Amino acid sequence: MSRSLSVKALLFAALKRIGEGALIALIIYSTSYGNPFFSHPRDGVFKFVSGGQDPWYYLNPTQLAFQTPDKWQHYMGNFLFASPSEKLIGKWPTIILFASLNVLKEVEDGYREGASVRDLGVGIAGMLSSISGRKMLCTFDEDKILFKYFISVN
Repeated sequence: MSRSLSVKALLFAALKRIGEGALIALIIYSTSYGNPFFSHPRDGVFKFVSGGQDPWYYLNPTQLAFQTPDKWQHYMGNFLFASPSEKLIGKWPTIILFASLNVLKEVEDGYREGASVRDLGVGIAGMLSSISGRKMLCTFDEDKILFKYFISVN
């Protein structure tokens, strides 16, 4: 049993180091001007995007090879990664981590195209949906995003 535990601990430590290295690489890469994560260069001025300028359904044809709506990306990114994170580090550390990452992403966007309260809201909604056990999936069609709530009946 102790050998199994030590193998798990070593594997977790290795994955943690790989994750830290990948995060550092992502941060360094994200500050460059021609990367796929940001279509707007930093201009040194923090700004907010107003609701009228921040559509719920927006496709950026210059960003990434696959085209999905912006709000869908924020929701599903949090939805898909929060539950595995909760299993590794616990519920409250996951909430703190994902809320912080969402805020930091919007601060970064604030110096580019502008911070979006809607992006922040749907990101946190995706994280909370994932870890709460109440599953609400976000999908999209050709002109709108759709939220589908799933109920388990036993």
